[in-house]
Amino acid sequence: MFQKYGRVRARYGIDDLLESAVGADVAGRREKRRTRTLRTHPLQRRVHGPGTAAADRDLGSGAGGPREQPTRDGPPPYHFERSPIGDLNGGDPMTERPRTLLAAIGGIDVLRRLSNTFYEAVLADPLLAPVFADFTRTHIEHVAVWLGEVFGGETRFTDELGGHQALLRAHLGLKITEEQRLRWMELMTAAVEKELPDDELLRRRVVEYFDWGTTIAREVSADPEGTDLGDPGPTPRWGWDGLV
Repeated sequence: MFQKYGRVRARYGIDDLLESAVGADVAGRREKRRTRTLRTHPLQRRVHGPGTAAADRDLGSGAGGPREQPTRDGPPPYHFERSPIGDLNGGDPMTERPRTLLAAIGGIDVLRRLSNTFYEAVLADPLLAPVFADFTRTHIEHVAVWLGEVFGGETRFTDELGGHQALLRAHLGLKITEEQRLRWMELMTAAVEKELPDDELLRRRVVEYFDWGTTIAREVSADPEGTDLGDPGPTPRWGWDGLV
């Protein structure tokens, strides 16, 4: 089922970044991004542990073992501090690329097309359709607004739709499986290839964000509705180097 997603993972470098498209110390950049994510996102520290890409709901020593509970020492789960963004609309004269992924994508209208294409596929998919049993057309616009903010645009999701807290809480109780997460990624990467500009690095960065974000969404979904998530911090920002 996931052979296609395996190919796009290889193409966009989720497993091994393609050095030819980056033209930099890829291993160093990957380690820097991984370290920054682990340092600033307590959930990632708890879930991924030593050497795992995604955790099952039971995080004990073996199958059926006790589920490790989030610690309340220090920042709450799902919280991270964001570094200053700077001028979001300017460009990088060294690369001639727009400063933000949103600008490189082509703006919010492209994200609306991406969201629409993706959810058309999701609602027709027997594995994912049950997760979106309460789906309405407004969800397409909300996702586009969320992504617009994440990729460097206006803070509309934070200002109008409840911000990071609301996004996380919407996933509580969904009990998303890893099989569903991978299918979600397969359909989203197909939508990315259809709707985003033909820019290998841009598409790779966008797919990396979805891989990161869906891993967090899956872990949050394992907790029941009403779970206290604490203060998750601001809406994340994602740029050419990953988490900002």
